[in-house]
Amino acid sequence: MNIKNLFSTIIKKQLDIDVSLEEYYFEVIPEVKKWFVDLPIPISLFTNRYSLFTNHYSLITILMRTLVIGDIHGAYYPLLQVMERARVTPDDQLIFLGDYADRGTHTPEVLDYLIALQDTHRVIYLRGNHDVLCCDFLLGKPMSDLWRSHGGKATEEAYKDYTKEDKQPHIDFLQSLKNYLLDGQNRLFLHAGFTDRGGVAHEFFTENFYWDRTLWELALATPEDMPLSDPYYPKRLTLYKEIYIGHTPTLNYGSVQPMCRHHIWNLDTGAGFIGRVTFMDIETKAYWQSDPVVETQFIAS
Repeated sequence: MNIKNLFSTIIKKQLDIDVSLEEYYFEVIPEVKKWFVDLPIPISLFTNRYSLFTNHYSLITILMRTLVIGDIHGAYYPLLQVMERARVTPDDQLIFLGDYADRGTHTPEVLDYLIALQDTHRVIYLRGNHDVLCCDFLLGKPMSDLWRSHGGKATEEAYKDYTKEDKQPHIDFLQSLKNYLLDGQNRLFLHAGFTDRGGVAHEFFTENFYWDRTLWELALATPEDMPLSDPYYPKRLTLYKEIYIGHTPTLNYGSVQPMCRHHIWNLDTGAGFIGRVTFMDIETKAYWQSDPVVETQFIAS
């Protein structure tokens, strides 16, 4: 029984009526936060409809988190490490922001892991610019030295013993990636950005979803105390409740942590260099990180 079904069963038994978990809002005591991923859940904590809950945490939020994941760049072991540190469960919704490939020496292992994760977890995979380049390489297209100098050399080396048949599942996966996700709360998830003042639905050049840097630069350049009523306030910053991106390492700004400007969260914490892989809970903004990626994991360009 998964967590959702377990709590639905408990709640129905307490209330003796036919209700769903989503129909009630609960708040969770500190003990629940400590063991929310450990089963079985102590039924004794649930004594009645309003029970022992405090601290303003939604039970649904805690037990069925939405986690967004920044750039990975072939950092297979750091990815496994942060999966463990975040105590990810099959009930969590995982949204990966792209750039699974290149720079790191374990792109094939990362792709194998993400493909397998689809069978056990709720996952959404978005497209990064390096994923597009990696797919082109796997398809046998001519690749430039510019790509090789920006992480492609490590990918070439990693696939040197792979046959065409070995590569096909990775090609299929990379071709299946989505350009962006817009959820029911008007929160936008994409690898890089967009340029149209009307938003993603009006973006003519879809490559901007995984190549653009102007959205993040615009957020950084716009004063945080600038009022929305200012006629010069950028329209692109008013369209969505929150935006989650990767693509531009926070290391460029002297940080190994997620950065936020004008409700735009940047979760590329430099795993493609010597930074970390980062997972963030989009409701609480709690985040988990791997240890710094070891430089020897990468092949010098």
